[in-house]
Amino acid sequence: MDFHRIKRLFTLEDHLGPIFHIHKILGVICLVHFFVRSIPSNKMERTYETFFMMSLHMVLSLSSFIFKVPVERVKGVTVIWKEMQIHNCIFVARAYTVFLLLFFNLNTTLSLTLVVLFWHIMADITTQYYGSPEMGTTIRGSKNFVGMGYLEQVEELGMLFSSMAQIYAVYVLITCPHLLYPLFTMIPIQLSALFGTLVRKGVISSQLNNFLYVICIIIPVSLKYHWRVICIPSVIILSLIRFKLIGKSYYQREMKYIMWILFAIIYEVMLKEL
Repeated sequence: MDFHRIKRLFTLEDHLGPIFHIHKILGVICLVHFFVRSIPSNKMERTYETFFMMSLHMVLSLSSFIFKVPVERVKGVTVIWKEMQIHNCIFVARAYTVFLLLFFNLNTTLSLTLVVLFWHIMADITTQYYGSPEMGTTIRGSKNFVGMGYLEQVEELGMLFSSMAQIYAVYVLITCPHLLYPLFTMIPIQLSALFGTLVRKGVISSQLNNFLYVICIIIPVSLKYHWRVICIPSVIILSLIRFKLIGKSYYQREMKYIMWILFAIIYEVMLKEL
């Protein structure tokens, strides 16, 4: 990492009207907010400050559309493309709207499930317009480890873990009882955009990007706030259903929504008090 490469991060493209580097300023503020809220002793209350800071995360994602990115995914290169750019904004909006339901005491299993699935429908629509079957989805692990080297296997395991983390994020948001949880699901999403930019500017390598992304998933998962007795079994079972059964179905998009609706019903009726 050298100074000349870091200088590439400061471009005239990053401005909104007369305000330059608006995206970077918002990014630094949100990054500090992530670290502060990750302190175990920190509490997140229903205050104007909490509302303002969480809203800044949404504004940060919206400000990413200042930048022009490739419409199609570049094979073999870790850079942000249009589908990823929109997906990141959608999934931050998913967490932000869940936060709003919690903040205004409108959260029920039904309202949380409907909001989460709405944004997943938006993500699927985005994939229809900007996705490529040949390039795969934004995150998807390989189905076969045969013939892979050690480093390739580690990287594929990381991607598999990332796919399971997506299931975990939906589980957390549907069963969400605390204002902190939506923020924790934003951490890997917004930092992945930062890492993608660092790769594109030549500041870090693609391999380091993948490693940092997995670490960013582990950090919120490891925090003690949302561990419950049903958490790990639920995520494992849902992941097996999603990737082993539904993943092979012609109607996989429709069936994954049915899976989450059925889970929400079972959770409300049988698991909520566990």
